[in-house]
Amino acid sequence: MSDISRNSKYGFLAVTEIEGLGYCGGLLILTVGGRPVEFHCTAPVIANRAQQILYGVTLKQFLVCDQIGNALLKKSRSKLDIVITDQAELCELDASFSFPIVLAAAEDDGSNAIGVTRELDGNRYQIIGGEVEQAEGLLKLFIETLPLSEPFERIYQAIGEARSDAA
Repeated sequence: MSDISRNSKYGFLAVTEIEGLGYCGGLLILTVGGRPVEFHCTAPVIANRAQQILYGVTLKQFLVCDQIGNALLKKSRSKLDIVITDQAELCELDASFSFPIVLAAAEDDGSNAIGVTRELDGNRYQIIGGEVEQAEGLLKLFIETLPLSEPFERIYQAIGEARSDAA
């Protein structure tokens, strides 16, 4: 493993809907070995009536990607080498970010128009943006330690804890 690979930072980005409250997002930044470097989460975000009318069927995309995903990435103090998400809405992040974006795909039902689903050691994914070779190299290193799904479990648990602490 090269020095650059040992210092790579992996951003795991997820958003969940909390019934009656809105959408909450979390960004967990890990080292190649799965150790946390940073964690950020949002307060619940809910659309106002004007946004509901104006955005129509694109409202979820606006809230999840534009309002939550981009905001979390801009909060990060670490230089990210790759961002991995489990939601297709987050694949259209601000084009000003220079890292590859990967959609961790649980299943390939043949209907996904985003990209080709690949598999590595039982981990399904799609590379959406950035250099494919760089992204695959980073994924291979990470998957040696943890499955791609594991950091998302941490994010959803942390959001749940933050929500229960606030109640």
